[in-house]
Amino acid sequence: MDTIRFRSVAGVGLMLVLLYGLVNVGAAIFVPMALERNGGQGGGSSGVIIGRAPEEAMLGTTYARLHAENPKLDQLLVDSMVGMCSQMMAMGVLFLAVAWFGARRGAAWAPWALLACAIVWIPYYFVIGADLARFGATDAGSYAWMTTIFAAPAVVGVVLLIVGTRRRAA
Repeated sequence: MDTIRFRSVAGVGLMLVLLYGLVNVGAAIFVPMALERNGGQGGGSSGVIIGRAPEEAMLGTTYARLHAENPKLDQLLVDSMVGMCSQMMAMGVLFLAVAWFGARRGAAWAPWALLACAIVWIPYYFVIGADLARFGATDAGSYAWMTTIFAAPAVVGVVLLIVGTRRRAA
């Protein structure tokens, strides 16, 4: 195995992949803190699961009113997100480990594992969007598409890793 140089196409890809892992780890720390402090309204204007507008349409109220009027349900939503963030932390740490110890050292399997990890979660948000739309939440599908943009740095990074390492091998 040959270590990837950061001043190469594969190196740029590796930096994007590492950034993606760090963003996931950071979000898995920040989001639960904001949710525990502020309830379902979390850090402000964004939604808890997919987007504020479709979520509040499903709730039949705003997050602020839910927090004040039904603190048990609000806490259940918060705790479900905290549980999701624990999985996000595990995924972020694993993403960083595979990128640093596998892909950086040129392991052929590592970019493919990272690519699978980067895209496997995306269909779930379309299921969530469809569920919300079925109950009348408007624009739930567009929120699902916007959520997938979060995977773009990882996907682009992995593609650059694959192209860069193949170019170097040739």
